[in-house]
Amino acid sequence: GEDIKILDLGCGTGRQLLKLVVRYPNAQITGLDASKEMLKKASVKLDHNDRIDLINTSIQSFLPTADKYDLIFCSYSLSIIKNYNDVFTVLKNSLQPNGTLAVVDFDRTPFKTFEKWMALNHVSVDGKLFNELSHSFKPKFYQTRKAYGGLWSYTIFIGSE
Repeated sequence: GEDIKILDLGCGTGRQLLKLVVRYPNAQITGLDASKEMLKKASVKLDHNDRIDLINTSIQSFLPTADKYDLIFCSYSLSIIKNYNDVFTVLKNSLQPNGTLAVVDFDRTPFKTFEKWMALNHVSVDGKLFNELSHSFKPKFYQTRKAYGGLWSYTIFIGSE
């Protein structure tokens, strides 16, 4: 296929980047993370692949000036953001007209204590993320699965603007 541009928001140690490189052999891929430590690990793991750019900054400061992407992938990186609407607006503007947003993240938990504990660690498990996502983007695929015996659930969301 033609060259596509992929952005992995909150790429961490690069686990998903490795999969993306294999799955999209012609793609130019950008991995973004606010943590230098994580990106160091990613860099080693990816063995300086020339199709991958690693950028150390926050989503909020990177996106407004970024190129447009065919695929924006967010794995457990949106649940730590406080104001979804601001970020969703910027995400939309960063997608190509037929671009795809793919999100995997914490969704909700039946346990209030776990929800509060996660909130202390700056992670939302209150169900709002995917509620907001499905209002802001057109869902193409939406599936919620239980994790750790039902301690929490996570959702896979694939959508377009």
